[in-house]
Amino acid sequence: NKLNATGYYTTDYFRIDPQFGDSDKLCELVSKAHKKGMYVFLDAVFGHCSANVNTVSPKGNKLVLRKGSNEFTNDAGGGNIDVGESIDFLKEVALYWIDTADIDGFRCDQAYQLSREQWGDIRSAVEERCGEREKEGKKWGILGYMVAEDWNTDRKKIVSDVYGSEGNIGLYSAFSFPVQQSFERVFAENASPSAFYRAYKADAANYPAYASPNLFIDNHDMERFGDLLTDKGILDGSEDDLNRYKEAISLLAVYRGPVTMFYNTEIGAACHEECPDYLKGKTGGAGNDSGRFNAVTDLSELTDWERELYDYTGKVMALKDRYPVICSGNYKALISDKESQIYAAKM
Repeated sequence: NKLNATGYYTTDYFRIDPQFGDSDKLCELVSKAHKKGMYVFLDAVFGHCSANVNTVSPKGNKLVLRKGSNEFTNDAGGGNIDVGESIDFLKEVALYWIDTADIDGFRCDQAYQLSREQWGDIRSAVEERCGEREKEGKKWGILGYMVAEDWNTDRKKIVSDVYGSEGNIGLYSAFSFPVQQSFERVFAENASPSAFYRAYKADAANYPAYASPNLFIDNHDMERFGDLLTDKGILDGSEDDLNRYKEAISLLAVYRGPVTMFYNTEIGAACHEECPDYLKGKTGGAGNDSGRFNAVTDLSELTDWERELYDYTGKVMALKDRYPVICSGNYKALISDKESQIYAAKM
């Protein structure tokens, strides 16, 4: 099984896959990232795992698998972990990596495999530990940011799955699949750019005030932005292609809230011929792996086009860091029509 061979299904929640190193290597990586001022998050896959997983934690907590399930049941939505019986084990996992490697938070994979109450239980444990570490004078491993992967585009379902309400909050942040759809509609299907403003207003109307949606352009489970535009016959190698990418990245940079950029979107990367043969031709939507290819990490390998986009991305993302109003201000559309979008943000 190709997916299992990659180490996709966890076999030990308290050990690093030896193909990637060990705990010391992880700590070295995290330390170097922290010295550069970067937070480091781990992928919290708490709903499904290998059928051959180690089920006993260092503190003796138990991981319980649902009867009759195996690792391949995860795509059915429910996962193979009995989360209710395993909640102490899963909380220990999160706290273990915060204490062991100064981890700053977690991307919560297939969050719908846990209930909102279960995520709230884990989040509370993480927040408590981060608070203790901060009182101890630690600089890192105190953020405790947790973001849910919930593929729903129905905002009411996301509220039910993740955000909840005062007194019954699951997580404060979830990837913004509803707004992400606007990238395809506007840039690939030539919809009015006002689709973004309508999406922002829908967020405000449906989400509780404490919700912090996390926007992205593309990710590892969907067609890359460049491939999407290519399939739609839009990219032709002209200057317009670069401007289209710049516009998309600008919208990401000024989003009110956290954002995520998948690797090499900052240089306009697309799968194209880099995609493994068994993935070529697969396009669109969840379960599509065409977004995965070897990353370009050497800036000297970039074309002039890629370097210009890379530098532009750095500049507009710096604005998000420099002006807090972009992240936490209230947006007002000064111009919102079929051709143009101009917003103002104020605290």
